[in-house]
Amino acid sequence: MGFKSLLAALGLVAVAACQEKLTTPSKCPELCPIGAPSIGDTTFDAIVGGDSSFVGFVGHGASASGIITTGLSVGESRTILRFPRRSDSITVVGNDTLKPYTIDSLVVQFNLEKRDSLVKGLVVLLHRIRVPIDTLTTFDQVEPQLNPATLIDSVIVPDSAHGGLQRILLTGDKIKLMAVPPGDSGRLAVAFRIRATRPTGIRVTLVGTTGVGGTTTVYNTYARVQVADTSKQRQLLTLYPDVAAFVTSQQPTTNRDVIELGGVPSSRGFIRFAIPKRITDTVNIVRATLELTPARTYYGVPRDSSTLAVRVTLFDFGAKSSANATISIGHQMPDSTSSIVSIDVLRLVGLWKGQAKGLPTGFILAMSPETGTLGIPAFKSSRLGTDGPRLRITYSLPSGKETP
Repeated sequence: MGFKSLLAALGLVAVAACQEKLTTPSKCPELCPIGAPSIGDTTFDAIVGGDSSFVGFVGHGASASGIITTGLSVGESRTILRFPRRSDSITVVGNDTLKPYTIDSLVVQFNLEKRDSLVKGLVVLLHRIRVPIDTLTTFDQVEPQLNPATLIDSVIVPDSAHGGLQRILLTGDKIKLMAVPPGDSGRLAVAFRIRATRPTGIRVTLVGTTGVGGTTTVYNTYARVQVADTSKQRQLLTLYPDVAAFVTSQQPTTNRDVIELGGVPSSRGFIRFAIPKRITDTVNIVRATLELTPARTYYGVPRDSSTLAVRVTLFDFGAKSSANATISIGHQMPDSTSSIVSIDVLRLVGLWKGQAKGLPTGFILAMSPETGTLGIPAFKSSRLGTDGPRLRITYSLPSGKETP
Protein backbone atom coordinates (compact mmCIF):
# COMPACT_ATOMS: atom_id res chain seq x y z
CA MET A 1 0.00 0.00 0.00
CA GLY A 2 1.42 3.35 -0.98
CA PHE A 3 1.99 6.22 1.43
CA LYS A 4 -0.97 8.27 0.13
CA SER A 5 -3.27 5.23 0.38
CA LEU A 6 -2.13 4.68 3.98
CA LEU A 7 -2.95 8.29 4.92
CA ALA A 8 -6.41 8.03 3.36
CA ALA A 9 -7.10 4.83 5.27
CA LEU A 10 -6.04 6.40 8.57
CA GLY A 11 -8.31 9.37 7.87
CA LEU A 12 -11.29 7.08 7.36
CA VAL A 13 -10.56 5.34 10.65
CA ALA A 14 -10.37 8.69 12.45
CA VAL A 15 -13.72 9.78 11.02
CA ALA A 16 -15.36 6.46 11.86
CA ALA A 17 -14.08 6.71 15.43
CA CYS A 18 -16.16 9.80 16.16
CA GLN A 19 -19.26 10.44 14.10
CA GLU A 20 -22.88 11.07 14.84
CA LYS A 21 -25.22 8.35 13.54
CA LEU A 22 -28.82 9.24 12.98
CA THR A 23 -30.09 5.83 14.08
CA THR A 24 -27.89 5.31 17.15
CA PRO A 25 -27.07 7.35 20.28
CA SER A 26 -24.29 9.90 19.98
CA LYS A 27 -20.73 8.73 20.70
CA CYS A 28 -19.29 12.26 20.91
CA PRO A 29 -20.24 13.83 24.28
CA GLU A 30 -18.06 16.89 23.76
CA LEU A 31 -19.81 17.73 20.47
CA CYS A 32 -23.37 16.55 21.00
CA PRO A 33 -25.23 18.28 23.87
CA ILE A 34 -28.50 16.74 25.00
CA GLY A 35 -31.78 18.50 25.70
CA ALA A 36 -32.82 22.11 25.11
CA PRO A 37 -31.39 25.07 27.07
CA SER A 38 -33.24 25.72 30.34
CA ILE A 39 -34.99 29.13 30.38
CA GLY A 40 -35.75 30.87 33.66
CA ASP A 41 -37.43 34.11 34.64
CA THR A 42 -37.06 35.90 37.96
CA THR A 43 -37.91 39.28 39.49
CA PHE A 44 -35.83 41.21 42.00
CA ASP A 45 -37.28 43.98 44.13
CA ALA A 46 -35.07 46.93 44.98
CA ILE A 47 -33.34 46.75 48.35
CA VAL A 48 -35.72 48.26 50.88
CA GLY A 49 -34.44 51.69 51.83
CA GLY A 50 -31.69 51.41 49.22
CA ASP A 51 -33.46 53.54 46.61
CA SER A 52 -33.56 57.30 46.97
CA SER A 53 -33.17 60.61 45.18
CA PHE A 54 -31.05 63.66 45.91
CA VAL A 55 -31.29 67.26 44.68
CA GLY A 56 -28.58 69.66 43.60
CA PHE A 57 -26.38 67.95 41.01
CA VAL A 58 -26.63 70.46 38.15
CA GLY A 59 -27.65 74.01 38.94
CA HIS A 60 -29.47 76.87 37.29
CA GLY A 61 -28.07 78.25 34.08
CA ALA A 62 -26.41 75.00 33.03
CA SER A 63 -28.90 74.17 30.29
CA ALA A 64 -28.14 75.05 26.68
CA SER A 65 -31.82 75.75 26.04
CA GLY A 66 -34.75 77.29 27.86
CA ILE A 67 -38.38 76.26 28.06
CA ILE A 68 -41.29 78.70 28.02
CA THR A 69 -44.81 77.42 28.72
CA THR A 70 -48.31 78.68 29.27
CA GLY A 71 -51.28 76.85 30.81
CA LEU A 72 -49.70 73.37 30.90
CA SER A 73 -50.23 70.86 33.71
CA VAL A 74 -46.46 70.46 33.92
CA GLY A 75 -46.19 74.03 35.20
CA GLU A 76 -45.31 77.52 34.06
CA SER A 77 -41.81 78.53 32.95
CA ARG A 78 -40.13 81.67 31.66
CA THR A 79 -36.74 82.37 30.09
CA ILE A 80 -34.63 85.14 31.63
CA LEU A 81 -31.59 86.92 30.16
CA ARG A 82 -29.14 89.48 31.45
CA PHE A 83 -26.87 91.44 29.12
CA PRO A 84 -23.62 93.16 30.15
CA ARG A 85 -23.17 96.92 30.15
CA ARG A 86 -23.30 98.56 26.72
CA SER A 87 -20.65 101.16 25.99
CA ASP A 88 -21.91 104.72 25.57
CA SER A 89 -19.33 105.47 22.88
CA ILE A 90 -17.78 103.76 19.87
CA THR A 91 -14.28 103.58 18.43
CA VAL A 92 -14.56 104.04 14.67
CA VAL A 93 -11.93 102.46 12.44
CA GLY A 94 -9.41 105.11 11.44
CA ASN A 95 -10.24 107.34 14.43
CA ASP A 96 -8.36 107.15 17.72
CA THR A 97 -11.00 108.86 19.83
CA LEU A 98 -14.23 107.44 21.17
CA LYS A 99 -17.33 108.82 19.50
CA PRO A 100 -20.79 109.19 21.01
CA TYR A 101 -23.66 107.70 19.06
CA THR A 102 -27.40 107.88 18.58
CA ILE A 103 -29.58 104.78 18.33
CA ASP A 104 -31.54 104.08 15.14
CA SER A 105 -33.04 100.77 16.27
CA LEU A 106 -32.66 97.82 18.63
CA VAL A 107 -33.11 94.12 17.87
CA VAL A 108 -33.45 91.21 20.29
CA GLN A 109 -32.95 88.00 18.32
CA PHE A 110 -33.50 84.47 19.62
CA ASN A 111 -33.61 80.99 18.13
CA LEU A 112 -36.80 78.93 18.38
CA GLU A 113 -35.71 75.28 18.64
CA LYS A 114 -39.03 73.48 19.07
CA ARG A 115 -42.73 74.27 19.20
CA ASP A 116 -45.98 72.38 18.81
CA SER A 117 -46.96 73.37 15.28
CA LEU A 118 -50.51 72.15 15.91
CA VAL A 119 -51.01 75.08 18.30
CA LYS A 120 -51.86 78.26 16.41
CA GLY A 121 -51.47 81.93 17.30
CA LEU A 122 -48.14 81.63 19.10
CA VAL A 123 -46.82 84.96 20.34
CA VAL A 124 -43.54 85.48 22.21
CA LEU A 125 -43.59 88.50 24.54
CA LEU A 126 -40.52 90.39 25.76
CA HIS A 127 -40.66 91.98 29.21
CA ARG A 128 -38.26 94.23 31.04
CA ILE A 129 -37.30 92.96 34.50
CA ARG A 130 -35.11 94.49 37.16
CA VAL A 131 -31.64 93.32 38.05
CA PRO A 132 -29.84 91.93 39.91
CA ILE A 133 -30.74 88.58 38.40
CA ASP A 134 -28.49 85.55 38.32
CA THR A 135 -28.68 81.77 37.99
CA LEU A 136 -30.32 81.55 41.44
CA THR A 137 -33.24 83.80 40.47
CA THR A 138 -36.56 82.00 41.01
CA PHE A 139 -39.89 81.90 39.20
CA ASP A 140 -41.61 83.66 42.11
CA GLN A 141 -39.18 86.57 41.81
CA VAL A 142 -39.72 86.99 38.08
CA GLU A 143 -43.42 86.29 37.55
CA PRO A 144 -44.85 89.34 39.41
CA GLN A 145 -42.80 91.60 37.13
CA LEU A 146 -44.39 90.27 33.93
CA ASN A 147 -47.29 92.69 33.60
CA PRO A 148 -48.51 95.18 30.96
CA ALA A 149 -46.34 97.93 32.44
CA THR A 150 -43.13 95.98 31.76
CA LEU A 151 -44.06 94.71 28.29
CA ILE A 152 -41.55 95.92 25.70
CA ASP A 153 -42.85 94.25 22.53
CA SER A 154 -43.72 90.87 21.02
CA VAL A 155 -43.26 88.77 17.92
CA ILE A 156 -45.90 86.64 16.21
CA VAL A 157 -44.51 83.26 15.18
CA PRO A 158 -46.03 82.11 11.87
CA ASP A 159 -48.27 79.05 12.25
CA SER A 160 -46.22 77.29 9.58
CA ALA A 161 -42.91 77.82 11.40
CA HIS A 162 -41.48 74.86 13.30
CA GLY A 163 -38.45 76.84 14.48
CA GLY A 164 -35.77 79.27 13.37
CA LEU A 165 -34.51 82.74 14.23
CA GLN A 166 -37.07 85.25 15.56
CA ARG A 167 -36.51 89.02 15.78
CA ILE A 168 -38.11 91.68 17.94
CA LEU A 169 -37.40 95.07 16.32
CA LEU A 170 -37.68 98.24 18.38
CA THR A 171 -37.75 101.71 16.82
CA GLY A 172 -38.94 105.19 17.75
CA ASP A 173 -40.38 105.58 21.24
CA LYS A 174 -39.98 101.84 21.97
CA ILE A 175 -36.22 102.33 22.14
CA LYS A 176 -36.78 104.16 25.44
CA LEU A 177 -38.26 101.01 26.93
CA MET A 178 -34.81 99.42 26.77
CA ALA A 179 -33.05 102.30 28.53
CA VAL A 180 -31.09 101.06 31.54
CA PRO A 181 -31.82 102.85 34.85
CA PRO A 182 -28.76 103.90 36.89
CA GLY A 183 -29.70 101.45 39.63
CA ASP A 184 -29.21 98.49 37.27
CA SER A 185 -25.45 99.08 36.89
CA GLY A 186 -25.82 99.49 33.15
CA ARG A 187 -27.00 95.91 32.66
CA LEU A 188 -30.22 95.04 30.83
CA ALA A 189 -32.41 92.17 32.06
CA VAL A 190 -35.37 90.78 30.12
CA ALA A 191 -37.74 87.83 30.30
CA PHE A 192 -39.71 85.90 27.66
CA ARG A 193 -43.21 84.54 28.11
CA ILE A 194 -45.70 83.23 25.55
CA ARG A 195 -49.38 83.16 24.73
CA ALA A 196 -51.30 81.01 22.23
CA THR A 197 -54.77 79.76 21.40
CA ARG A 198 -54.36 76.89 23.87
CA PRO A 199 -51.83 75.61 26.43
CA THR A 200 -48.44 74.93 24.91
CA GLY A 201 -44.69 75.22 25.34
CA ILE A 202 -41.63 76.13 23.28
CA ARG A 203 -37.87 75.63 23.57
CA VAL A 204 -35.40 78.41 22.77
CA THR A 205 -31.60 78.38 22.53
CA LEU A 206 -29.73 79.82 25.51
CA VAL A 207 -26.18 78.81 24.63
CA GLY A 208 -25.45 78.35 20.94
CA THR A 209 -23.29 79.60 18.09
CA THR A 210 -22.41 83.26 17.69
CA GLY A 211 -21.78 85.43 14.66
CA VAL A 212 -23.92 85.88 11.58
CA GLY A 213 -26.69 83.27 11.55
CA GLY A 214 -25.77 82.13 15.07
CA THR A 215 -28.32 80.64 17.44
CA THR A 216 -27.36 82.37 20.69
CA THR A 217 -29.76 85.10 21.81
CA VAL A 218 -28.26 88.52 20.95
CA TYR A 219 -29.05 92.15 21.70
CA ASN A 220 -28.08 94.35 18.77
CA THR A 221 -27.87 98.13 18.80
CA TYR A 222 -27.88 99.77 15.39
CA ALA A 223 -26.18 103.13 15.98
CA ARG A 224 -25.10 106.24 14.09
CA VAL A 225 -21.96 108.30 14.77
CA GLN A 226 -21.01 111.66 13.43
CA VAL A 227 -17.84 111.22 11.36
CA ALA A 228 -16.86 112.68 8.01
CA ASP A 229 -16.67 109.30 6.29
CA THR A 230 -20.32 108.47 5.61
CA SER A 231 -19.46 104.77 5.10
CA LYS A 232 -18.47 104.60 8.77
CA GLN A 233 -21.43 106.43 10.25
CA ARG A 234 -23.53 103.31 10.74
CA GLN A 235 -22.22 101.05 13.50
CA LEU A 236 -23.40 97.84 15.20
CA LEU A 237 -22.97 96.99 18.87
CA THR A 238 -23.69 93.33 19.72
CA LEU A 239 -24.16 91.98 23.23
CA TYR A 240 -24.48 88.35 24.28
CA PRO A 241 -26.14 87.43 27.57
CA ASP A 242 -23.94 86.77 30.59
CA VAL A 243 -26.89 85.13 32.37
CA ALA A 244 -29.26 82.88 30.42
CA ALA A 245 -31.63 80.49 32.20
CA PHE A 246 -35.23 79.49 32.57
CA VAL A 247 -37.26 79.60 35.75
CA THR A 248 -40.17 77.30 36.49
CA SER A 249 -43.00 76.89 38.97
CA GLN A 250 -42.39 73.12 38.97
CA GLN A 251 -40.19 72.08 41.88
CA PRO A 252 -39.22 68.70 43.41
CA THR A 253 -41.10 67.73 46.57
CA THR A 254 -38.10 66.03 48.24
CA ASN A 255 -40.41 63.25 49.47
CA ARG A 256 -38.29 60.34 50.72
CA ASP A 257 -40.99 57.85 49.68
CA VAL A 258 -40.63 58.69 45.99
CA ILE A 259 -37.76 58.78 43.51
CA GLU A 260 -37.88 62.14 41.75
CA LEU A 261 -35.85 63.04 38.68
CA GLY A 262 -35.12 66.34 36.97
CA GLY A 263 -35.96 69.85 38.06
CA VAL A 264 -33.66 72.83 38.51
CA PRO A 265 -31.28 72.26 40.26
CA SER A 266 -31.48 68.66 39.14
CA SER A 267 -32.45 65.54 41.08
CA ARG A 268 -31.05 62.06 40.43
CA GLY A 269 -32.33 58.66 41.54
CA PHE A 270 -30.31 55.77 42.98
CA ILE A 271 -31.61 52.19 42.96
CA ARG A 272 -29.87 49.13 44.43
CA PHE A 273 -30.59 45.44 43.93
CA ALA A 274 -29.26 42.33 45.69
CA ILE A 275 -28.43 40.06 42.75
CA PRO A 276 -27.00 36.60 43.60
CA LYS A 277 -23.75 35.38 42.04
CA ARG A 278 -25.52 32.59 40.19
CA ILE A 279 -27.22 35.28 38.09
CA THR A 280 -24.24 37.55 37.50
CA ASP A 281 -21.65 34.78 37.05
CA THR A 282 -23.28 31.55 35.83
CA VAL A 283 -26.31 32.04 33.64
CA ASN A 284 -26.71 33.72 30.27
CA ILE A 285 -28.97 36.75 30.71
CA VAL A 286 -31.14 37.20 27.64
CA ARG A 287 -33.50 39.93 28.85
CA ALA A 288 -33.41 42.53 31.64
CA THR A 289 -36.18 45.07 32.24
CA LEU A 290 -36.28 47.80 34.86
CA GLU A 291 -39.84 48.60 35.95
CA LEU A 292 -40.74 51.87 37.67
CA THR A 293 -44.22 52.62 39.02
CA PRO A 294 -45.24 56.32 38.91
CA ALA A 295 -46.12 57.87 42.25
CA ARG A 296 -48.13 60.51 40.39
CA THR A 297 -49.12 61.28 36.82
CA TYR A 298 -46.17 62.55 34.82
CA TYR A 299 -46.68 65.63 32.63
CA GLY A 300 -44.22 66.92 30.06
CA VAL A 301 -44.16 69.60 27.38
CA PRO A 302 -46.04 68.44 24.25
CA ARG A 303 -43.79 67.88 21.20
CA ASP A 304 -40.70 68.37 23.36
CA SER A 305 -38.99 65.05 24.04
CA SER A 306 -37.68 64.41 27.55
CA THR A 307 -35.46 61.39 28.12
CA LEU A 308 -35.05 59.34 31.28
CA ALA A 309 -31.41 58.20 31.29
CA VAL A 310 -30.32 55.05 33.16
CA ARG A 311 -26.65 54.32 33.89
CA VAL A 312 -24.92 51.56 35.85
CA THR A 313 -23.30 52.49 39.17
CA LEU A 314 -19.49 52.49 39.22
CA PHE A 315 -18.91 53.45 42.86
CA ASP A 316 -21.64 53.49 45.49
CA PHE A 317 -21.20 56.45 47.86
CA GLY A 318 -24.81 57.53 48.29
CA ALA A 319 -25.45 60.97 46.82
CA LYS A 320 -21.83 61.10 45.65
CA SER A 321 -22.06 57.83 43.71
CA SER A 322 -20.58 57.88 40.23
CA ALA A 323 -22.03 56.33 37.08
CA ASN A 324 -20.53 54.68 34.03
CA ALA A 325 -20.80 57.55 31.56
CA THR A 326 -19.85 55.49 28.51
CA ILE A 327 -23.10 53.51 28.34
CA SER A 328 -26.48 55.07 28.96
CA ILE A 329 -29.95 53.69 28.27
CA GLY A 330 -32.43 56.38 27.26
CA HIS A 331 -36.20 56.07 27.61
CA GLN A 332 -38.26 58.80 25.98
CA MET A 333 -41.01 59.98 28.29
CA PRO A 334 -44.45 60.64 26.75
CA ASP A 335 -46.31 63.92 27.09
CA SER A 336 -48.13 62.44 30.08
CA THR A 337 -48.42 59.01 31.69
CA SER A 338 -49.42 57.21 34.87
CA SER A 339 -48.50 53.75 33.55
CA ILE A 340 -45.54 51.62 34.63
CA VAL A 341 -42.35 52.68 32.86
CA SER A 342 -40.44 49.66 31.49
CA ILE A 343 -36.84 50.14 30.33
CA ASP A 344 -34.67 47.55 28.58
CA VAL A 345 -31.42 47.52 30.62
CA LEU A 346 -29.84 44.35 29.22
CA ARG A 347 -26.70 46.20 28.12
CA LEU A 348 -26.23 47.61 31.61
CA VAL A 349 -26.86 44.33 33.43
CA GLY A 350 -24.31 42.73 31.13
CA LEU A 351 -21.66 44.96 32.71
CA TRP A 352 -22.19 43.15 36.03
CA LYS A 353 -20.80 39.93 34.57
CA GLY A 354 -17.13 39.02 34.50
CA GLN A 355 -15.98 41.79 36.83
CA ALA A 356 -13.02 40.82 39.01
CA LYS A 357 -14.31 42.75 42.00
CA GLY A 358 -17.83 43.22 40.76
CA LEU A 359 -19.69 46.44 40.06
CA PRO A 360 -22.42 47.54 42.48
CA THR A 361 -25.67 46.01 41.25
CA GLY A 362 -27.57 49.24 40.97
CA PHE A 363 -28.56 52.07 38.66
CA ILE A 364 -28.34 55.86 38.63
CA LEU A 365 -31.27 57.66 36.99
CA ALA A 366 -31.45 61.23 35.68
CA MET A 367 -33.37 63.30 33.18
CA SER A 368 -31.60 64.27 29.96
CA PRO A 369 -30.67 66.96 29.19
CA GLU A 370 -30.17 67.62 32.88
CA THR A 371 -31.78 70.94 33.93
CA GLY A 372 -33.07 71.12 30.35
CA THR A 373 -36.42 69.38 30.88
CA LEU A 374 -39.51 70.61 32.65
CA GLY A 375 -41.34 67.47 33.74
CA ILE A 376 -40.32 65.88 37.06
CA PRO A 377 -41.24 62.18 37.05
CA ALA A 378 -41.74 60.62 40.48
CA PHE A 379 -41.62 56.84 41.03
CA LYS A 380 -42.61 54.79 44.05
CA SER A 381 -39.79 53.84 46.37
CA SER A 382 -39.25 50.50 48.13
CA ARG A 383 -40.05 52.36 51.36
CA LEU A 384 -43.74 52.24 50.45
CA GLY A 385 -43.73 48.44 50.79
CA THR A 386 -45.30 47.72 47.38
CA ASP A 387 -44.78 48.77 43.77
CA GLY A 388 -41.17 49.78 44.31
CA PRO A 389 -38.56 49.43 41.54
CA ARG A 390 -38.29 45.92 40.07
CA LEU A 391 -35.76 44.23 37.84
CA ARG A 392 -37.11 41.39 35.69
CA ILE A 393 -34.44 39.04 34.34
CA THR A 394 -34.87 36.23 31.83
CA TYR A 395 -31.91 33.85 31.61
CA SER A 396 -30.84 30.55 30.09
CA LEU A 397 -28.79 27.74 31.67
CA PRO A 398 -26.17 25.90 29.63
CA SER A 399 -27.60 22.78 27.96
CA GLY A 400 -26.54 19.35 29.30
CA LYS A 401 -24.06 17.02 27.60
CA GLU A 402 -23.77 13.26 27.27
CA THR A 403 -21.28 11.63 29.60
CA PRO A 404 -18.85 9.12 28.19
